[in-house]
Amino acid sequence: MVVSRRSFLAGAGSLALSHRAFAAPLNVRDFGIRGDGLTDETDGWRALARHVRQSPGAAVRGNRGDVYRLDGDTTVELPDACRLELDGARFLRLKPLPRGRYLITFGTDASVDVLDIEVGDGADFNRLVRFYDRAQVEFIDIQATRRIKNKASDLDAAVLFVGNQNRSTPADDRAGQFRLGRIHSNNIDAVVLFTQFSVTAGQPNPLRDISVGTCRFQKAVLGLYLRNVQSGTIEDVQQDGFADGAKPAEVGGNAVLCNGAKDIIFRRIEANDTPSHGMRIGGPVKNTFELDSGNITVEHFISRRSRRSGFKCKPGLDGSRARNITLKHAEIHDCHFGNAPSTNEQGVLLECTDDFEGGHISVGVRESRDGTSSHDAVHLSNVTRASFGCLDSDRPARHHLWLNSTPQANFSRGPLHDIRFDVINGRGAGGANIGIDGYDQEVSDISVATARFQGGKRPIDVRSGRLAGPIRIGHASAGGRPTCGPSVDGRLVSVDATTC
Repeated sequence: MVVSRRSFLAGAGSLALSHRAFAAPLNVRDFGIRGDGLTDETDGWRALARHVRQSPGAAVRGNRGDVYRLDGDTTVELPDACRLELDGARFLRLKPLPRGRYLITFGTDASVDVLDIEVGDGADFNRLVRFYDRAQVEFIDIQATRRIKNKASDLDAAVLFVGNQNRSTPADDRAGQFRLGRIHSNNIDAVVLFTQFSVTAGQPNPLRDISVGTCRFQKAVLGLYLRNVQSGTIEDVQQDGFADGAKPAEVGGNAVLCNGAKDIIFRRIEANDTPSHGMRIGGPVKNTFELDSGNITVEHFISRRSRRSGFKCKPGLDGSRARNITLKHAEIHDCHFGNAPSTNEQGVLLECTDDFEGGHISVGVRESRDGTSSHDAVHLSNVTRASFGCLDSDRPARHHLWLNSTPQANFSRGPLHDIRFDVINGRGAGGANIGIDGYDQEVSDISVATARFQGGKRPIDVRSGRLAGPIRIGHASAGGRPTCGPSVDGRLVSVDATTC
């Protein structure tokens, strides 16, 4: 069902202000705001904000074609329950914004039709706009004439949706309830962040009930970041274009990043030309404070030309894990695009993960400069209870499936238990089709029901690991004996009932 702008705003207004009478609408002209784009009008907007604070629920209306230049060093702070109807007008920033300042902030229960912001050559910022709880925003469009490197910290983004920190709230407070219809950006490194900070030390207070429609990020480093968010639906995220001057493996370089996210559904993600991973579940950098993520479903995932992995679950050093992750359908092509393959460039990389369910996953080659799709199509470390339907893997530099818990895995060292694939269709592996290096960790109950391999040096190579259960490959089209390291109990490793 298509909802008109007026219907959207009327619904948002009734949700936010059901207990209040609407004040008379205000026009920006009433406060001397000309909208010619030539004069700094920060003072006029601040005067308007002070007036709206005395008129709760008043609609603030702009004029089509207006350009509101805000070059002051002070923030325009719009109060609770503000309704902003710009009707085709836009904001313009041409000067650097001081660290710690926003261009515009909104209180709780805000409703906005179209927030259009242009960032000129002379501007820099870390954050532009902040919304508090229960904001209803139809469309945000942020365009910069050059790359804006605004990600100086984990909590920087052009647009922040956060819980209201100006009031003390208990840990179970229902913060959040955000609605964002669409967001577009160009040349912005870190675009949009949904987050809730700790109300008191050790008391994370998650946002709840997040709804995002369409995201279109052009030349971004980190498009959408969900941090400490519990419950939400994201319809469609697409990121395209490698950010000008970005470095491969740049920190936070993901189309979608989830840290402490739970009960989230992503309908569709298309992550192209990302500096690091297409999507990551887990903290953005090592040694950062991280939160468990779980009950995340991705229905359709596409990743092309990531400089590192396509889909990655990698929580951090503090013992956090990812749990109950579902990836229903994935098309991943050309990981490590432009890089030499290394252990960080996988189609699907899971570390410190429990209860993963994968449907049909395809990892292949379309434009790769070295003719390989990834380092390994699927890489698992410290993973328990993972099931995959069908893996189609074309020309990985090493293995179609790689399981390891070696010292090089660092904090991902741990057991590998109950890993199951219905079908692996693998072609052109540079090494063994399946490789296992469990080192001193337990490895058990690894099975591939049907393996159709073309090429590869051998069906499976088990280098090390304390085998506590069988490793079986059935219906292997290429046949061949498995190979096992000297410390491996070869009786537990079989290909079509043939053991080491």
